[in-house]
Amino acid sequence: MAVPVEQKLLHTEEVCSITEQLSEKEQVTELNKFRFSVCALFHDLSRFEQYTRFRTFRDADSFDHGDKSAELMLSGDFIAELPDSEKDLIATAIRAHNKMTIPSNLTGDVLAAAKMVRDADKLSILGIIYRYLTGQIPHDPTMKLDLPETDTYSPSIYQAVIDGSPVNYADLRSMNDFLLILCTWTADLNYRASRHYAAEHGLYDRLLSLLPEDDNTKRLPELIRKRLTGGAV
Repeated sequence: MAVPVEQKLLHTEEVCSITEQLSEKEQVTELNKFRFSVCALFHDLSRFEQYTRFRTFRDADSFDHGDKSAELMLSGDFIAELPDSEKDLIATAIRAHNKMTIPSNLTGDVLAAAKMVRDADKLSILGIIYRYLTGQIPHDPTMKLDLPETDTYSPSIYQAVIDGSPVNYADLRSMNDFLLILCTWTADLNYRASRHYAAEHGLYDRLLSLLPEDDNTKRLPELIRKRLTGGAV
């Protein structure tokens, strides 16, 4: 099995596990636990077609994997037994999970589901990227979005971390830029349990150790710690 395919399968399993853990911590209803679990299971369904057809996980070079995953889930009758209202809720959350920002028109349970799968997805990716860059996952350029490894990073993306603003993946120029994008996610973890999970597992401590050390990056540990623990930034 190709490394990217194997890792996407493991990623899906991990997102399901993290979703379950976060749902327990947040004490969500049993119905929402079910909804969140289904979203987690199918959120990356299209990744396998994406890799097979395009040999990439870059949506800009293939298709929007959130939209496509929802489409495949519905067309494949994976949740055929559910009421149409539940299908719509789950599909909408899956479509939203990978967008630069969650669509502003989402409310109620669908918003809660989109936030949950988005958080669990991010938390899993933080661990995967660290394992990949430290040699715990076999080398494959697809795993790092085909980005080069350099000693530099883009000042604009560093500034996005400081501002807590989202970044378009099309603006990435190196793996260091990607690591910085992961740092912007500290301003986009929606549940308290998600922020606690990231802090408790030291996800950012490990990633920050991989960035070049300079006066800018030395600011990041304290900034991220405050965001994850709810302190003033």
